[in-house]
Amino acid sequence: MNKISILALISTLVLSTSSVFAQTDAEQTNTADLIVEDIIAEIKKAKTTPIEETFLIKKELEVKVAKTVIPVVDKVETKVQPIVVKKVATKVQAKRVPIKAKTEVVVAISQAKKITKVHTITLPTVPKPPEAIQLSVKLVDENGNIICENLEDIYPKREKIIFSTNVAPERFSKKRNSEVKEILPGDIDNARVTAYIQSPLLSVGDVVNKLKNAGFDILSIFKVDKKGTVTSIVFTNEAMKKAASKNIRGFAGTLRVVVDAKNKLVNISNPIYIMKAFMQKEYNPNVAEKMLSDIRSQFSDLKNSKEVVKFAALERYQFMENMPFYQDMKVIGKAKNEELLKRVKKSKKIIYTQHLSNGSIVVGVKLGKRTSKFVKKIGYQNSGILPYPVLIENGEAKIMAPQYYIAIMYPQLKMSKFMTIATVPGAITKDIDKIFR
Repeated sequence: MNKISILALISTLVLSTSSVFAQTDAEQTNTADLIVEDIIAEIKKAKTTPIEETFLIKKELEVKVAKTVIPVVDKVETKVQPIVVKKVATKVQAKRVPIKAKTEVVVAISQAKKITKVHTITLPTVPKPPEAIQLSVKLVDENGNIICENLEDIYPKREKIIFSTNVAPERFSKKRNSEVKEILPGDIDNARVTAYIQSPLLSVGDVVNKLKNAGFDILSIFKVDKKGTVTSIVFTNEAMKKAASKNIRGFAGTLRVVVDAKNKLVNISNPIYIMKAFMQKEYNPNVAEKMLSDIRSQFSDLKNSKEVVKFAALERYQFMENMPFYQDMKVIGKAKNEELLKRVKKSKKIIYTQHLSNGSIVVGVKLGKRTSKFVKKIGYQNSGILPYPVLIENGEAKIMAPQYYIAIMYPQLKMSKFMTIATVPGAITKDIDKIFR
């Protein structure tokens, strides 16, 4: 109910009573106006007042109305008083808090009373490790006779292990290097090995004598060029022959020395290098190192050549990708071993012959004049590659693939240099094929 309705109601009530209202002073009129304003304010407040306060508001309004209206109405008929009070009370009661407001209050109260649940987790006690049981064990025989009353006499107690706190020494410290075995020419140094060891120039006769004094057998002395300024010497010994007497290992049975007057040096094949390349997994370091030691005992002022290769790489050595390995040999002819040997002797191209204990035969053959000139292009110092070796074994005559053999004897050969002799591998195969026809 708005302010105008309540004013109209009050005015109607006052005019219907009597002329007594006209005689009331200004103070009483002002009081009545204040009562109406208070009623309107309280009704507006009731719209947002919780349920619990609604009845208090009603009581307070009744008290205010009673205090103000009742004294004025005392002069009128008694019927007016209950009507005024009753109507005012009814109007106030009609303005109770709507149901929506009540619902909101209930929700607010329930949220305020929300109970927090507490979960308690109890951790189990850590179990104690079982204690060792001391047993007294006796050793008895099958008849029950005591052999030993205390097994610790036979199996003593294990002592407590004390781990060392020492730090590994530096790999290249001066202290460690002083304790390491001295590296001599031809030895494996830092996992690398040289293909050749070199001495100052000597005569062919002096080189042959030194090799014989070291216990080697001379298989051939071959002049590489027409003038004889470059000579290839092939030599061996019993230990080397025995190691090479295995299937496809015959090429490891010889070493080469080049007396190169043009470059003024003697170039000797390193036994460690050659035997590792040709023996591969069957390489015996004792044999190779003993041969190297024998060579060093006769030749002075030796030094390593610059042609250094990783020792482990020799087992799978190849010039470059897609090039042949050691085992990729070319079969030149097939027949019985004796028949194949007859063919090569008949050709008059044979330079040396080596018989191995397993029945294999290694022969060195002379290539055609035109073919053999390739050593002039790539270096006379390594011309110990000639005469070209052929292995006669199990009814086959086979050679190491020229691309492999040239690369292993010239480990520093570059691709640009190899291209200058690109036709040589094919020419070598043809020259040897003619020998065994």
